Amino acid sequence: MGRRTYDEIGHPLPGRMTYLLSGTKKVELENCHTVQSLEEVWEKEKNTGRDIFICGGASVYEEALFFLCFRRKNLWKKAVKF
Repeated sequence: MGRRTYDEIGHPLPGRMTYLLSGTKKVELENCHTVQSLEEVWEKEKNTGRDIFICGGASVYEEALFFLCFRRKNLWKKAVKF
């Protein structure tokens, strides 16, 4: 979740781990941590078996598409099942 989206909602999403993608704001709560990149989220979550959900804004979606399409081609192919 991007910082502006987090600021609008005002709290972590219930029932899941929330990662705040921000270079300026730092939040450390139960089930909410600040990260600098989606790569950092991937490294923390890749072996947990939990699904990763992307919440806005637009720049976060853009980064997520880039991450999936160009950096994790094999993961993308498995998820989309070409």
